[in-house]
Amino acid sequence: KEDTTKPKKEELYSTELFEGKKYLNLKNIDGKRISVIQLGVTIEYYKGKEKDTKKIEQKIVPYLRELQQDTIKYFSSITIDEALNKGVTMEKAKKDLIKRFNKIVPPDEKEKKKTVHNVIFYDWFAQ
Repeated sequence: KEDTTKPKKEELYSTELFEGKKYLNLKNIDGKRISVIQLGVTIEYYKGKEKDTKKIEQKIVPYLRELQQDTIKYFSSITIDEALNKGVTMEKAKKDLIKRFNKIVPPDEKEKKKTVHNVIFYDWFAQ
């Protein structure tokens, strides 16, 4: 059974989802204009007591392309109006992506903790 307790900050490790900021297409609603969102995204994931950076990164790096693809797919289902309503959408996107990412990345084998614990948007600009 998966342990759902929140890990301590020192048990988490973070990495960029994309190198720097990324432009993603949003859902086209009228067929006339293209809407995009510029995102900067950091993923925080469980490292436990592991100290070796290479071993820590191997928990997420093999899945990065799939996580990127899933993020692109997710934002292609959001309209510009939803993206402009940052407060609601940002929290919803964060929760949704954590759930989606944990379906892609397996839980920690030893401690049975979910791997992805946080998605941090350090940039969110839609137009």
